Amino acid sequence: MYIENCSFQYKFTESNFTPPFEIPSTWTWVRLGDICEIVNTENIAVGKLPILDVKYLRNLGDKKFGDSGNFVSINDRLILMDGENSGEIFIARENGYLGSTLKKIIYKQIVSIKFMDFLLLSIKDFLKDNKKGAAIPHLDRKLFFDYSLALPPLKEQEVIARVLESLFTLTKGLRVE
Repeated sequence: MYIENCSFQYKFTESNFTPPFEIPSTWTWVRLGDICEIVNTENIAVGKLPILDVKYLRNLGDKKFGDSGNFVSINDRLILMDGENSGEIFIARENGYLGSTLKKIIYKQIVSIKFMDFLLLSIKDFLKDNKKGAAIPHLDRKLFFDYSLALPPLKEQEVIARVLESLFTLTKGLRVE
């Protein structure tokens, strides 16, 4: 789930980036490409496992099985690369093989995965509205990797993620009338 041998030293300079707002001195501006990668997983045969396609991950389709494929583990973060909702993030609920339109996201150890879940959720519409391709739209990788964000220190990311998690839990109980 994390990129090994992480060395993080990139910071924007005034010559190539104008911050859209001021951030605390302990935070830093980064690009998504500095802190994550989108990868193909290893194609292996470990026996009969579910194929984690978009319909199944959305609870809209039946569980289908395969004997080999690109393996992902439970709790891996997956990103939809093609289609109308490209850029949508999923969490693997079980070990399985990747569906054809999905890839795995791995993060550097300087980020909280839960924090990144919320961050990517916050830019979901931006990614959806800025796809490439006409016949079959797909995620604009350059736009994704160049997206700039204010990154707090790891401990602060964890606190922010916990607060957001509790707020999301509270809002699930609200009724709209």
